[in-house]
Amino acid sequence: MTAPVPPTILVTGAMGQLGRHVAGILLQRGRTIIALDLDSPATRAAAAQMQSASGTLVPAYVNLLDPPALRALLAEHRPGAILHLAAMVSPLCYKNPRLARKVNVEGTRNLVEAAKALAQPPLFVEASSCSVYGSRNPHR
Repeated sequence: MTAPVPPTILVTGAMGQLGRHVAGILLQRGRTIIALDLDSPATRAAAAQMQSASGTLVPAYVNLLDPPALRALLAEHRPGAILHLAAMVSPLCYKNPRLARKVNVEGTRNLVEAAKALAQPPLFVEASSCSVYGSRNPHR
């Protein structure tokens, strides 16, 4: 027996390549998606394109480095699950490792702390990739 899928799911990095795909699938399944991403013309355009799905998309332009804004967002929507897909990946993280650490480590910590503050903490899923572990290709 599988656990029921929560009706409201927060997806971080929702307007990015992976986030848009995942959010789109969940929207097609009729879910309510809180689509967290940075505010930019590109993310607003992506949100506008995703609005036609059968679920409910709630764009949320909140920075992971803003703990009070994250806490307020989670307190308002009380998601049953968080899919954490937001990250700074290569090659940008190689160009600015300090910012990458801030976004990838501190941003994740801020999100976890905001989730823990809820009366009923949500399921928390974090995606990872070779950006964390490095290439497994022996032919560098």
